[in-house]
Amino acid sequence: MLRSGDTLVVRWVDRLGRNYDDISETIREFLRRGVVIRTIIHNMTFDGATKNVVDRAVRDALSAFMAATAQAQAEATKEAHRAGIEHANSNNEYRGR
Repeated sequence: MLRSGDTLVVRWVDRLGRNYDDISETIREFLRRGVVIRTIIHNMTFDGATKNVVDRAVRDALSAFMAATAQAQAEATKEAHRAGIEHANSNNEYRGR
C-alpha cells in the first residue's frame, strides 16, 4: 500500500524482515518505490530519491550494516533462549514446565 512520497516509520530495521537478505530486499524495494524509511531508534532516514552517488553509497552501507546487526541480534536472542531452555530442562525442579 505504500507508494512514492509516503514515509514508513519503524522502531528499527529488524521490523522489516526476518534476516539480512529479507530486510535488505525490503529496504531496496521501498526505496525503489520512492518510500522514505525513518527509524525511531537512532532517528535515521533512508530516502530513495537521493541522486548523489556518494550519498547513495553511504545510505546503502548504513542500511546493510543495520540489517546485519538486526540479524546478529536475532541470532543471539535465539541462542540465549535455547540456552535458557536447556538450563531449565537440566534442572529437575523445572522439567516439563
